[in-house]
This record gives sequence, structure tokens and C-alpha cells, in this order.
Amino acid sequence: MPPHLTFLFVSYAAGASQSHAGQASAKPATASFDLGLLAGRRPTTRTGLAELCARDGGRFPPLLPSEFVVELEQKTFTNGKDDRPLVASLYESAFHLALRNAHVLKYNELGWGDAEVAQLARALASVATPKTAVNQTQREVRAAVINELYLGGNQFGDEAAIQLLDAAAQLRGLTWLNLSDNPRLGDATFAHFGTLLSASKLNFKRLKEVRLLKTGASAEARTRLETACKARKVNFELGE
Repeated sequence: MPPHLTFLFVSYAAGASQSHAGQASAKPATASFDLGLLAGRRPTTRTGLAELCARDGGRFPPLLPSEFVVELEQKTFTNGKDDRPLVASLYESAFHLALRNAHVLKYNELGWGDAEVAQLARALASVATPKTAVNQTQREVRAAVINELYLGGNQFGDEAAIQLLDAAAQLRGLTWLNLSDNPRLGDATFAHFGTLLSASKLNFKRLKEVRLLKTGASAEARTRLETACKARKVNFELGE
């Protein structure tokens, strides 16, 4: 079973049980497991499951439902005709329920590179606006209510960061953004961030705090972003 399957079957369920006051948040590293590592074994406790199935910290960015369907096509089911669309439907429901109701997403120090952050950006962009009902049996699903997003201490560069900023700018409730300790981030990321802040007050509509410490950006790029932050009354830490 691919790691992304666990976003539905284990990671989401574990995270939901740990949420407080109706607030969903990102799952701790040990909440995501690769069930394919069971190899016929049947642990009777969650600790036992973690010992057998945790993979490299167990953290993977969520796949879009459409991307999940593609992965399912590569897997074998006992009754693929019926089971594959059922699993796809369950995943889509869990995907929207988890991401649209999360208030805090923490993806610090996971070693994520460009591919993982670009994948996260696609997922965030897909939940930034309400999901319109396609027929009378469905209800409109609200836009994401993410308030805080943390991606410190990873390994992604400007191209992925720009995609992430474009998605984050659409999150109307986002108040805190931390992209510190990403040494591959350079002037292009800072310039694009400043452009988004200056272009429209609808971009990062409620942003109050931004952290971009320990990056590869020049002093000149940091100064320009500081100016854009001040104009929008956004508190910032953009040091070396």
C-alpha cells in the first residue's frame, strides 16, 4: 500500500481523535503509517502498529483526490470494480474533511524538497475556496479555515516556494506563516511574496506574522519584502 493511502486510513483517524474543541490539526509524525509493511502481522495496539509501519517519520503531503485515483489504478484489489471507486470516494471525503477543517498545519523538519512542497501547494489551492455541490444530494463544503502554516527546516527551493505562496495567499484565514530554516530559498521567493502582498489586499487577507529566517536571500531582497510587509501591517522576521 502506498504511503498516501494512509492519509485516509490511519493518519486522518489518529489526528481526528487528538483534535481539541473541534479544531483539526496536522498529525504527529507517528500518526502516519505504511500498512503495506505489516506483511501479514497483526499488531493489537497502536504502539505495535507504529513499531512495524512507521516509515521515515511517516509524513507525506496529501495527494489531491484526482492524484489518489491514479495511484489506485496501480494497485490490486480483490474486487477492483467495486472497491477501487469506494476507496477513492472515501479518500476524497476524508481529504476535504481533514484539510478544510484544520486550523494548524505543521510540516517542520521533514526533509521535504520541491516535489513534496509543490504537492502540498496543489492540495492547499484545492481547498482554498468552497467546494460547490454538483447535485441536489450534496452540500457545498466550506473553504479551508487554516490559520497557521509551518514549513520550517526543509529542503525546498524557490520554484516550489512560489507555488506554495500562490496557494497560501488564497487561504482567507491564514494569520501565521513560517518558512524559516530553508537555505535554498532565495531572492525569487522574497520578490514573489512581496509582489503578492502589494498586488491585492485579498492576497494573504488576514496575515499577521511571517517568519523567513535563515534563508539564502540577499539583504536587498529582504529589505524589499520588509517594505511590502510594513505596507500591509504584517509583522515579520526576515533575518539571515
